[in-house]
Amino acid sequence: MRRWLIVIAVLLSISIVVLWQTSKGKENQTLQGIYLMAFERSDFYPNVEVCPPSGTRYWLDPASIPNLRAQLATLTVDQAHALAYQAVYLRFVGDISNRGQYGHLGQYWREVQVKRILEIKKIDSCQ
Repeated sequence: MRRWLIVIAVLLSISIVVLWQTSKGKENQTLQGIYLMAFERSDFYPNVEVCPPSGTRYWLDPASIPNLRAQLATLTVDQAHALAYQAVYLRFVGDISNRGQYGHLGQYWREVQVKRILEIKKIDSCQ
């Protein structure tokens, strides 16, 4: 009986450590994926290159990207809709937040802040 209690205590301790490690944020990460910007949305899907994107999504803080609107506007011919809806492939260096509630109405588990854009390009299949 005592042996089982020790085993359970060890397994519980390992589980707590794993959960704690997976909930921590990371700094200076090189990330790539699809970024969708629309009304009340700023979705970043890491490691996704096809549309429609699916899987884990992070809130990408648009304020963390200097001149974001200007960069997005250069990628589209239709300037009227350039800022209403945009889907781009984005590769950048940034920080991933700890787990929490982020973005519009707290719908996102993590937030990404962009430090430096490495590549940005239009994805025609998402338009």
